[in-house]
Amino acid sequence: MLIKFILIFSALLISNENNHHWCSLNHSNTRNFERMEYTFPESIDSEHFRVHFTSQPADSFYWNDSWRTHQSNINYATTLINELEYAYSIYESAGWHMPSPDCDISINDINHPNNCINYGGNELYDVYIGLVQGPAAAVVPENPILNSYYQGALSSFMLFGNGLGWYGSSDDIAYFNYYIIAHELHHSIQFSYGSYITGQPGNYVYHSWMLEQTATYMENFIYPDAMHLRLMLSNCNIENPLTTPQIGIYQSYPGALWQHFLVNFLDDNQLIRNLWESYGNKINNQDDPITFFNIFDEQIIESSNQNYSLSDLYREYAIWRYFTGTRAIPNQYFNQANLYCNSTVLNMPIENLELQAELGGNHYINIPNEVETLNDFWIQIMAKEHNLGIGEARKLVGCHSYDNHNIFGKTLWQSYALADLADQDNGNAEIYEPLLAKYRKVHPHFQLRSTGFNFSDSTKKELYVHTDLDPKCEHPNYFNFILPLTGKSRIDYYETRPEEIWLPERNAKNEYYYHEFRAPYKFDKEFNKKRLIGHIHVNNDTGPVLLDTDVLHGVQVLEAPRIAFCVRFNNIPAHIGFHEFKKHAEKILNDLG
Repeated sequence: MLIKFILIFSALLISNENNHHWCSLNHSNTRNFERMEYTFPESIDSEHFRVHFTSQPADSFYWNDSWRTHQSNINYATTLINELEYAYSIYESAGWHMPSPDCDISINDINHPNNCINYGGNELYDVYIGLVQGPAAAVVPENPILNSYYQGALSSFMLFGNGLGWYGSSDDIAYFNYYIIAHELHHSIQFSYGSYITGQPGNYVYHSWMLEQTATYMENFIYPDAMHLRLMLSNCNIENPLTTPQIGIYQSYPGALWQHFLVNFLDDNQLIRNLWESYGNKINNQDDPITFFNIFDEQIIESSNQNYSLSDLYREYAIWRYFTGTRAIPNQYFNQANLYCNSTVLNMPIENLELQAELGGNHYINIPNEVETLNDFWIQIMAKEHNLGIGEARKLVGCHSYDNHNIFGKTLWQSYALADLADQDNGNAEIYEPLLAKYRKVHPHFQLRSTGFNFSDSTKKELYVHTDLDPKCEHPNYFNFILPLTGKSRIDYYETRPEEIWLPERNAKNEYYYHEFRAPYKFDKEFNKKRLIGHIHVNNDTGPVLLDTDVLHGVQVLEAPRIAFCVRFNNIPAHIGFHEFKKHAEKILNDLG
């Protein structure tokens, strides 16, 4: 079966990418974000968190042409701490290494730089509510954690904007913003596995795409209905893995689709955590810069029991990303694929085909399929008929204008073949040549008067029961390759008995050219019931078919207008049977695309 072929082009080039900075992390030794100070500080504690805030408007300042304030309220703080604990419990239950305390409560000297008074007052993870200029939230790494399981672990604190309530207010945090809580908490978890802040390869900055990508993926781990990733993938005006498929797997926020794919394809809910555990174990060797690409490869091999590698899943990822938007297939590939953008597809011809893609990126190139090609042929044939006038055109293309027959049989179908009734070239071969060149690689011989379009405008015009013959050929076998364009038809196969076959018709050269069922064995409902072997449906959904025309067969049009392109392969040696030829044709055509 032929399908619409999309060429997936991949390469191995790396470049930088743009991030969608709704969240932020510190990227240098100089803190861009500091712990907030309030004129009227307040705080609430839970098992793992201390949330700092102020309910007073005293801490006001002028920013971006308006007065701003750190002011929040107890409800906002309570919602935040409750959802943090909720997310914490799920992460912990899933085996993630949770953030370490940010200070040592055993230090009693208040002048000591590591006294907890400088770190929120206790060992609880500190979260500050206020105006965060720019992002909606931020996680800020601070100090190395001594005696941590992962030697590169860093403590951190969290900042949350005060405008995540309904309609941007400081009222209760809106539920549709809860995903931000899950996202930021995972950044805190990431620092517990280790990170550098040196700016050297292998450090936090180098892998910032991975931090953002994972945190975005984990939003739906905590809140399955979170819409952040889905909205980015459905926004066809931004850079994401669908609109810019050539960008590698290291896209940040919308790049979470890559991790979503991995978990679903490998059916491994622990895979992402295993990636970070491997990262945490490797980061101790600062002389050996880390690449997440090697980590992905190792974990994919392990998760798949050595059935797949990273390069294998690059290809699979490309396939999954093609079937999105209007190309989505129910219950296959991504579960919300129909809500995503259509992946960007380049149309042929592409000048010089000089395309570049990054690691895990690809290009989709639309190579026109047979349906598109046939539509173009049909338009050209109809234009030719129109320009010549109906009578002259039918003579030229092989249609019987005088008796309503066509050269495919005794039907009211119209035929637009490669030759007229006298087997003379009628000029259509030039139009059909781009497709015929392809089919010559299957077999070089066509029966010209039986290769071309069949057209029927009615379901009442069936093709009677018959077999096919071309005795002028050196070799006896001939098979029909039928490519549907529009409409639907059913091909019925019947038990074939040689003694019931006769040769009633001769062509213009006085040659027999088909077998017809003998009149005494009239094709009727009783015959159909007793002798029917089976049937084949032919339309755009079922695709093309190859017919063994030595078997009695008839064609019933089920949906009109029906247009089909028929290639009659003839002069096929006797030792090549139908099934052998079918396998040969499938291999050649699929290899050719």
